Amino acid sequence: MNINKTGIEIIGNLFLFFTWMLSYGQTITINCKANELINNTMIGKNVLLLIMIRYIMGFYDTNEINEIDKIKYTLMIYTFYILMTKQTFEMFIINTILILIIYMVYSYTPNNNILKYFEYVLFGTIIIGTLLYMKKQYDDRLDKFNIIKFFFGTHQC
Repeated sequence: MNINKTGIEIIGNLFLFFTWMLSYGQTITINCKANELINNTMIGKNVLLLIMIRYIMGFYDTNEINEIDKIKYTLMIYTFYILMTKQTFEMFIINTILILIIYMVYSYTPNNNILKYFEYVLFGTIIIGTLLYMKKQYDDRLDKFNIIKFFFGTHQC
């Protein structure tokens, strides 16, 4: 089967639409078992997140990056996302501002030496924010604290 560029674009757009619909709770249009998997299990939600990250990477796709590296980048972005969402509110705001600064500096001067400094600061503040939030959750839950649930989520805030 020979799929031309237009066919790939149609399949890609269909896949984007499908993942968008699933991720925004529009699962009423799919069968019950798939709906249950995505809406009622954190595994389903996390797998959908990984698929979306990998798919979105295709928008910035170059032929110079092989599939193994794309998978590595997907896992790095996923890990970064998980850590960013498991922080105190204050650290989340600080880190979001740092990401914006890094993006703006890189957009104007990609080879700027100050970028490395901001990247190290961002990495450190993400770790600190995650540890502070983990301590808060541990103190709040004591015996019920579960590290897997902490990182991969539950259905309750």
